[in-house]
Amino acid sequence: MENRAHAIATGVFVVVFVTLLVASAIWLDGTRLRGAPYDLITEASVAGLSVGAPVRLRGVEVGAVQRIGFDPSDQRRIRVRALLDPSVRLPEGTHATISYQGLSGTAYVELDYPDEASGTLHTSAAAPARIPMQASGLAHLADAAEGLIKTFTGTLQRVDGVLTPETSRKLSELVVRLNDSVAAVTVLTRDLQPAARHVDSVIANANGLIQSLGATARDADTLIVTASSRDGALDAVRDSALNVSQSAHNFERAVVHQTLPRIDVLADRLARASDTLDQLLQQVQNEPQSLVFGPPPPTPGPGEPGFR
Repeated sequence: MENRAHAIATGVFVVVFVTLLVASAIWLDGTRLRGAPYDLITEASVAGLSVGAPVRLRGVEVGAVQRIGFDPSDQRRIRVRALLDPSVRLPEGTHATISYQGLSGTAYVELDYPDEASGTLHTSAAAPARIPMQASGLAHLADAAEGLIKTFTGTLQRVDGVLTPETSRKLSELVVRLNDSVAAVTVLTRDLQPAARHVDSVIANANGLIQSLGATARDADTLIVTASSRDGALDAVRDSALNVSQSAHNFERAVVHQTLPRIDVLADRLARASDTLDQLLQQVQNEPQSLVFGPPPPTPGPGEPGFR
């Protein structure tokens, strides 16, 4: 009888324990994994997200993840089934994002929607509403970093392929030639400055001479009008004519002996600079690669290797 009583007590204890365990499981399931179903669809990775992870709407917890798997209609996409509080109404345009909590790095689903969103998503157990889920900020950062690394690696490979010893030497020669050209242009500009100043002074002198000739002509007209009444008028006209002749002679000497030679030298320098620039432009037009690789070797003559 005593053994039988112990057996009955043990059986009752096991039944009560199992009943409490099942009740606890049902209670936990009812508090966390019960609600309106929504399918979160994404083509990005959901690494770190697990069943039971919280779902939050703008920071407020409204449900949990029920299961994670591939979308039966398209195996390239992942479907995350989330159960949300039935009292929560999600507007159209709602989207989901995987976020990570604090220093622990626990993943959860963050729901958000545009401020101007209108309408309501209708969902049911037979036809759960589908919400697009975007990649997380860390995923975007990882993709951007990967693209940056690929771009940088490709750039290094191209630079390494271009900067051979021969190419470096030709680039150095090109820089030297460019420096020489800049120096020549600087010297030419410096030489042109005195000539330009002299031309300005000659023009100023010519303007003064023209004004003097005009005044002299007016004086001559006055003297001619009054010549009949004054005996010394003819002498004044003669003196004015001599002054005009002397001024014209001085102008001719200044132009012929000073200005024209400098203008000839300036024109000669400009012609040589123009010819040099024409040759350089013609060479660049015919052989643009010469800017990097230098001019091609001359055609071999008779008796030289490569002559045809």
